[in-house]
Amino acid sequence: MPFFRSAAVFLPGLFAGALAPCGTQEPPTSLAPPAAPATLRLSYHHAVTSECTRATSAPRTTCVPRLVTAAAETKITFRPLRKASLRAREDRRQAVTLLVKSDQDGDFVSTSLEVGRWVLDWPGYEHRPSFDAVASTTLSVRLDDIAGRCATSGAECRLIPSSTERHAEISSAE
Repeated sequence: MPFFRSAAVFLPGLFAGALAPCGTQEPPTSLAPPAAPATLRLSYHHAVTSECTRATSAPRTTCVPRLVTAAAETKITFRPLRKASLRAREDRRQAVTLLVKSDQDGDFVSTSLEVGRWVLDWPGYEHRPSFDAVASTTLSVRLDDIAGRCATSGAECRLIPSSTERHAEISSAE
């Protein structure tokens, strides 16, 4: 009798995987053969606000920044987003951390990510965009940051060098 109780628990679990919808991209598990990874092309552009020029447009004064491209490097991490299901424990994906130099020559960094949902973690960037890495596809990630900003103070423009503005864009490269 103990055999039948354990078989009743085991068999539904065995057939549940066979009933999963076709065409979905699940993260790899230790039981499944690995899917072809997605390719990630990453570029990083860094600029510095070197000065602020006053521009008068009725009815108020605005400041126009002068941006200069500058060499820099930044660290980003791609973290897997795991489903809160029993199979999530089997997800073998690990976080990927990259040190990226600014693209003064138009260069980019290329890496692979295993199939599944990922989130971009960039220190100083208030958003955490997520995306799906699909087998054998290429994703493009563009990081931009500007050090310094212009602010108006009455009719004057002043440079605030301690400010940093960041933006990330993730799109399909195909």
